[in-house]
Amino acid sequence: MRLIAMTTIAAMFALLPLALGVGVGAEMLQPLAIGLIIQLALVLLFLPCL
Repeated sequence: MRLIAMTTIAAMFALLPLALGVGVGAEMLQPLAIGLIIQLALVLLFLPCL
């Protein structure tokens, strides 16, 4: 479980600049990044329940 959490948190931090709208063309990809961050957070919450 620790490896999954570390990988997921690293992916969330990698998507953070895109979710904040930094860079060229970020306004088009911002909803995708926000959706992925929410999805990854939900995976961390519900994966241990399985």
